[in-house]
Amino acid sequence: MGQFSMVIYTPPGSLLSGNQQVHLFDIRQAKDRFARPEDPLFCADRAWSHGTEVGIMKAIEDRFQEVANRILSSGRLSSSNQDSEAVAEFYSLWQARAEHRYLSEQDIKLEGVVPGRNVLSMDERERLEKCGAFVILGDGTFPMRDANSIIVTFSIYKHKAELPSEPWGLIEACDGEFCVPDKPADGVLPLTPSLALRVGAPSGQITRDGLADLNRRMFVGAEEYVFARDLAKCPGIPMAHLA
Repeated sequence: MGQFSMVIYTPPGSLLSGNQQVHLFDIRQAKDRFARPEDPLFCADRAWSHGTEVGIMKAIEDRFQEVANRILSSGRLSSSNQDSEAVAEFYSLWQARAEHRYLSEQDIKLEGVVPGRNVLSMDERERLEKCGAFVILGDGTFPMRDANSIIVTFSIYKHKAELPSEPWGLIEACDGEFCVPDKPADGVLPLTPSLALRVGAPSGQITRDGLADLNRRMFVGAEEYVFARDLAKCPGIPMAHLA
């Protein structure tokens, strides 16, 4: 099993430049740079179990990908409740991942557990984890990512329940591009540089001023980074932050 679990929200439409990079602004470093999808800033260090990632998370991702593919091929958003549910679940997954991507420690010690005699190898532990099992080690330690998996799962459905009940709209930017923050903001879910879903919004085109307002909201709400195909083409991103 690899060391990292992917946490980035990668829109289904291509945001990569010709050299397979995105234009990223690192908020903590206060500078912009280019980054590939495997950049460490886009990853979480074993923040949840492998079983959670390939189970509930992948199921949500796959359902959303089907909806996104239909949108990109037809240019319109279906009004079906099933598609709206898939979008809402994915938006909530993005938010839950962003909130719980860091662990204060990798293992926690359980009090009152009698040490066992059998010691599992790393390979045995990882095979059990892939089957969805939670493993308490012989010394009474418990991987924090397993506990966090439960928190993340509840968080997904908590955020989904908090979303407005209005349908999602497909909005198109005719002048400029959407940015993508590290965590969702204002009910906006970018699909391509010029297309995004937004809860409660009517489908249609938005002006450059409207795009700038959304990008500004996403930039202000971000904690670690925002990225785009080209941040210079994203109105609402303060140009003073870009080199």
